[in-house]
Amino acid sequence: MKSKFFATMALTFLLVGSTAIPSLADVSKDAVLILNIGKPTMQVSGVEKKLDSQNEVTPVLVNDTAVVPIRAIIEALGGKVQWEYKERKVTISYNNKVVEFWLNKRNARVNGKEMDAKIAPKSINGRTMIPLRFVSEGLGLCVNWEGSTKAISVSSSSDYVAIVGSSEVKKAEYNIFLSSAKNNIMNSISQNPNGEISEGNIWDTQIDGMKAGDLAKQTALVYARQQKIFLSYAKENKVTLSNEDLKSIDTSISEMINQEGGKEAAEKKIKENSNVNLSEYTAFLIDNQLVNKYLDGV
Repeated sequence: MKSKFFATMALTFLLVGSTAIPSLADVSKDAVLILNIGKPTMQVSGVEKKLDSQNEVTPVLVNDTAVVPIRAIIEALGGKVQWEYKERKVTISYNNKVVEFWLNKRNARVNGKEMDAKIAPKSINGRTMIPLRFVSEGLGLCVNWEGSTKAISVSSSSDYVAIVGSSEVKKAEYNIFLSSAKNNIMNSISQNPNGEISEGNIWDTQIDGMKAGDLAKQTALVYARQQKIFLSYAKENKVTLSNEDLKSIDTSISEMINQEGGKEAAEKKIKENSNVNLSEYTAFLIDNQLVNKYLDGV
């Protein structure tokens, strides 16, 4: 497993080896919440927090819809939740958007528009349980469901493609692996003169019963997930980057920018290669350095 991982990483850097990377200070990450059906806590950007002050209420499924105690979730993202006892009404606001519910009623109001929430809010153990996807989408939040682990992620942006444990695979990370996978498959096709290449689109070429394009996507996701797993191990084992590690990255930044003839040219190059920007690639590079350091240790 280790040798395959390093081979893929080496291929990644061959693809973007002449690309510049911005200062480490440019990297920023939005909050990502991950919940599990039946679990009384949630992960907020990797930090475990209670969903309920009494730790008695957990997300549950009602007609295949996740309903949750909403206050802790919305407040963790910077929103507000108000309860009006007389009307038995919940008002949830986030980023200038408002969703209103009434206890035991399916009708809701999203930014002033009447809508059917399909699932009525219910009171469980003294807590009002709200259909998570309906309220999240009404507020412009992004929700992702991982059926195998019954995990749900909520974030302010849709820049992820999969959940791995308590983390998400960002689109930028996936795109870098996809670029590697596509390059590898292209080389394989060109070096196999006996293979049948699709006349319409090379990515329709069949490889082991699968279209080349689908194989590239599948391969990219496998390695992106694998990196997230190794990254979680690195953090669990308190592996950190030293000042020398960070200095090495900064040195490579300067060298690559000079090679491309400036930051703007470097930005264009990496966008063409992997469909990511310099800040996204920087985040990937730091995580990759951490993973490699962990693997070297084991």
